[in-house]
Amino acid sequence: MTTRTRKIIVCLILTCFASIRACTDDEYYIIRSKASNGLVLDGEDQAQIRIQHFTGFSTQLWKLERGNKAGLFYIVSKHSGRVMDIVNSYNIYLNEKNGALVQQWVLKDKGRIMNAEKRLNVDVQNANFTPGATVQICSDNGSQAQKFVLQKKT
Repeated sequence: MTTRTRKIIVCLILTCFASIRACTDDEYYIIRSKASNGLVLDGEDQAQIRIQHFTGFSTQLWKLERGNKAGLFYIVSKHSGRVMDIVNSYNIYLNEKNGALVQQWVLKDKGRIMNAEKRLNVDVQNANFTPGATVQICSDNGSQAQKFVLQKKT
């Protein structure tokens, strides 16, 4: 990785996690696990979000759309246009946007992504960093399973 690329990644992290309002609505991001650099969030239509090796497919590209209040965002799949939503109390799926608070997210420090309604973090279930492992929401436990990096798709 070149120095320029590292600087761009650092800028994106600082922009999206420190000064959220600077993110624009027309940029797509890869949401990488901090614990396993090669694994990213992947979402098929109406299926549970999983971590997979990066392929560059549109199922792994996400857009941040402003939510109903300052600091809230919808996380939108490029593939389907659907948003991350909580189903069955803790599972993260893609569904049609309906404006509900449960579909909105807050980008927190240290790479945490918190659900606006449940106040729980996106979490790789059981810290299982195997491709295909499911992603859920869970109380803040400080683990690497809850830390992600938004990398702008170039």
